[in-house]
Amino acid sequence: MLPNDIKVPNDLDSINTTFESNDGWFIGGYKIIDESNAAVVVFVPNDESAIKYWSLDTGYVSQFFKVNDSFYVLSSAGEALKIEKDRLVATSYKVKPKSTLIVEEPYLIACHPRGWAKLSSVNTGSCYRLDGVWDIDLSWTHIGTPPKLCDGNLKVLITTNKSWSVVSIDLETGETLQSRKVAKPKSDVSLCEL
Repeated sequence: MLPNDIKVPNDLDSINTTFESNDGWFIGGYKIIDESNAAVVVFVPNDESAIKYWSLDTGYVSQFFKVNDSFYVLSSAGEALKIEKDRLVATSYKVKPKSTLIVEEPYLIACHPRGWAKLSSVNTGSCYRLDGVWDIDLSWTHIGTPPKLCDGNLKVLITTNKSWSVVSIDLETGETLQSRKVAKPKSDVSLCEL
């Protein structure tokens, strides 16, 4: 069942993300193949043409995005792959594992959270442009409040030693425009309001 309550035929065993295009739906999920879960990308067209499947070699589908009329899949393993008619193609985009694409236009900007010190080797989070122009370390850990585009700038809620601050970042240069301490936000407050 897609977000618009349309039921689509597919033989996936689970679905973790969807993305609507003018021609149909991209779906990321899993299919059991030879008794193991295989991460797959599926395209379900709006017309009666055949459903298309592509397998991911590493990670799982974390997000889809569109640039200049082409569609891409972001994998949890840190790959941005272009979706073509019969295959997934590697791109020159530099992506870190567990990243979330925050801004698509005019620049592709992603962030990945800091890992938990005792559970992860990644102890510093960051936000960066996929074209490599800038990359800044940020201690972003509050998954419930992901970085967001606000008034043309990237805003990130930072947590360090039980203190909270909001950082505003220029999309083009990665320059910190403002950083200010805030009280721990309530769950229903938008990051843009902080």
